[in-house]
Amino acid sequence: MKINSRQITNVLAVIAIFALAIVPLTGFAQSDDIFGGFEPGDVPQLESETQTLSDLITKILRVLLSIVGLVAVVFLVWGGFKYMSSQGDEEKTGDAKKTIVNALIGVVIVILAYALVVIVYNVVSGREIV
Repeated sequence: MKINSRQITNVLAVIAIFALAIVPLTGFAQSDDIFGGFEPGDVPQLESETQTLSDLITKILRVLLSIVGLVAVVFLVWGGFKYMSSQGDEEKTGDAKKTIVNALIGVVIVILAYALVVIVYNVVSGREIV
């Protein structure tokens, strides 16, 4: 039986979907309150607390950093898979190494950009740089 790259991609997609479906359930494993503080049938009320622009920007940055982290992990895994399946072919091995290095460079750039944004925000708003 010959396994082609399409079959491998399909298997990896199924594993990724299964993993993403399981992740929310792990949080419930440590809590007796599986409904998040609400009883079934309750309608949660919106928070009356007003949010500032900086709170919104912080939330957006956290979401974007999470997405970038997930993409980086996917590229690292993909590069590792390409490296393991290169079977000694130097061209494929070099391509896999480039994928891994580029993923790591991307993560470093994003972390430095985030740090720069935080520093500039703290300087402009008059807060201490922590």
